[in-house]
Amino acid sequence: MMEQHFQSRRKIMDLHKQLSDAAQQVRSIQKRLLVRYKEKNPIPLHNLDVLLKYSIDLVQSIASQIEKQVEQRIYYFHKLCDTSLLLVHLIKLKIQLQSQQEFDILQQYFCISNDLEENEEVGWEEIMEANMTQLLREYLAKNTKEKNSQPQPLIFPKDTVKLKKHITMVIERLMKNGKLSSE
Repeated sequence: MMEQHFQSRRKIMDLHKQLSDAAQQVRSIQKRLLVRYKEKNPIPLHNLDVLLKYSIDLVQSIASQIEKQVEQRIYYFHKLCDTSLLLVHLIKLKIQLQSQQEFDILQQYFCISNDLEENEEVGWEEIMEANMTQLLREYLAKNTKEKNSQPQPLIFPKDTVKLKKHITMVIERLMKNGKLSSE
């Protein structure tokens, strides 16, 4: 699920670049056509009108693909939120968290609200990466070096390997310690 969401976001970014290029092509063709129409002795269009129609159709096609991909991204986002909540409940059952406060902390770090709207700059992966590193640093650090590590900026990752690694580390440390401690 995580990989599908990530790929969906990547595809949207690629489509936005294609849309930008196609829109630039339309503007360029429109400028050429305007110049030709303004001349006193009109020169033949040399199929610029056909090229303009093709370019506009391309822009519409890419925009339609973006809409579909955004729907997919939203679908995967909600699935990830639901899966995260399920994971928190499974962790609670497995390590038998004693206090509601520990459960609330886990839920706070793992469960990104379904109401949260992702945007182009910051998505589920960046938020979860920040949450997992903060959880590791604040509650599950093995030593002072880990506790004092600096947070990383929220940038679109090149893949999900690091995020998967951090989620695994959090779960392994919870299984080993059996509790959250901020000491």
